[in-house]
Amino acid sequence: MAVAASPRIASLFSGRSLRFRLTLSSLVWVTGLILIAAAAIYGLLDIRKADDALARASAVAVAALGVEADTADLIVIEQTFVAAPTAARAAEMRTAADAAVLRADALAGAVGDLGLPTDDVAALADALRTIVTFFGELDSRQAAIGYDADSGLHGDFLAAEGALGRHINKISKSGMNEATVRIVQGFAQLSFARSEFQRVVDATTHGSVEAAIGRLGRYVGKAAIGDADKAEIQRLSDSYAATFSAWSDALVARTPVVDKLRLNFDLVPAMVDTIVAAADERRAAAAAHADAVAQRTMMVLPAVALVTLLVGVSLNTAIARGITGPLGRLKAVMTALAEGGAPEVPDTHRADEAGDMARAVAVFRDNALERRRLADDARQETETRLARQTRVDDLIAGFRAEVRDTLHMVAVSMEEMEGTAGAMIAIAEETAERTGTAATASASTRSGVQTVASAAEELSASITEIETQVAQTNDVVTRAAERPGLRRQGPPPHRRRPPDRRRGGADPGDRRPDQPARPQRDHRAARAARPGAALPWSPPR
Repeated sequence: MAVAASPRIASLFSGRSLRFRLTLSSLVWVTGLILIAAAAIYGLLDIRKADDALARASAVAVAALGVEADTADLIVIEQTFVAAPTAARAAEMRTAADAAVLRADALAGAVGDLGLPTDDVAALADALRTIVTFFGELDSRQAAIGYDADSGLHGDFLAAEGALGRHINKISKSGMNEATVRIVQGFAQLSFARSEFQRVVDATTHGSVEAAIGRLGRYVGKAAIGDADKAEIQRLSDSYAATFSAWSDALVARTPVVDKLRLNFDLVPAMVDTIVAAADERRAAAAAHADAVAQRTMMVLPAVALVTLLVGVSLNTAIARGITGPLGRLKAVMTALAEGGAPEVPDTHRADEAGDMARAVAVFRDNALERRRLADDARQETETRLARQTRVDDLIAGFRAEVRDTLHMVAVSMEEMEGTAGAMIAIAEETAERTGTAATASASTRSGVQTVASAAEELSASITEIETQVAQTNDVVTRAAERPGLRRQGPPPHRRRPPDRRRGGADPGDRRPDQPARPQRDHRAARAARPGAALPWSPPR
């Protein structure tokens, strides 16, 4: 899928630079990693939040159950205190009640942090504060009643009861008869009624006590005892009745406080159960939310990773194709250029780095073609120059050969003239040695010899001028041959001729241009001076 989508992505980003594409690829990978990390962190935070809510819900439930346990302890303490009130139990009751209130306040804060309704926990806290208030009222009323047999209304009642019992016991010991037995039975009935009242503390038992007091008075009035004993028993009965009335009134006044306490105690379990149920519901919701977050995270992370992988691989594949494709085509172009071809450079229209490289390769190709054209032109020019040099060398060699042949012919003619002049001089000398009779003929001959000598001198001057012209021609040819691009070459070996050294002659080309012509004796002049003789060659004028 990613490979199939990469050509479309490559065409989409073909006009973008390589830096842009690499930056985009990096951004895709970084974004994918950030998304994966964000999903993981979000999932972990959400799970941690759910776990925190679960822990707080559990703490609320535990605290509510703790409040219920404290309330149960208060109930036990209250029942024990009501049955046998002591100052130590009163202090224990106040301490336990204050601790329960503090725990209820902490529970209210925990419930508020958890986001649960605070009505139930507020009612629970109010109930516990009411219990504390009633505990205080119960303590104050019990303090008025008394904590032991020596204090309070209870102490006064016990003292009156003890005095009455002791006096009746005294009468019974002084003489047992039916009357005294009835007095003892009446006191026993009174004690039982008082015990029932103290246990129940209600109007019925209170009436039973009052009836027992009246019955005891009737028994005393009918008894056959002394008037002093009757009066004392009546006084002690009245004191008993008075102290009982005060003590019973206090007990009856304490009873509504105890009932209210127990009523509030009865409210606490229902409130606690409501709070615990709400906490359990929130805990179950938190656990379900944690499970859902975990499942969602386990689904989101692979999905984000897969999307990132697909997009990243597609983009990287497109980038790789956008790089390797143009580079491969440029490699083929450069290989063709190296092999001497002239291929067309592709991708020059691209706006990215591959297009820049393609345009640079196009410049290289144009430069290579231009160098090839220049090399071909230089090769053709060299071949043309070599052909021209060959022709010039051939012309120079021919010219040299013709000049050499001409000079050779001139030298041969000069040798012949020198031989003729020498012969004429020899004849003139021979004639001079002859008889004086031939003086006139000798003078005439000498004149001819001089004429021949003048002609020889003129011929020598002509030869010198020819040699000068040949030397100048050689200089011109040498400079032309030494021009750049022309290689000086001598005449072909078959065109060269060695100088003629016959009769001491030398090649006229061997003489320097500034060397004067050597005067030669014209032996033919004497011969020409003879009558009827003629010169074989006349130098040009």
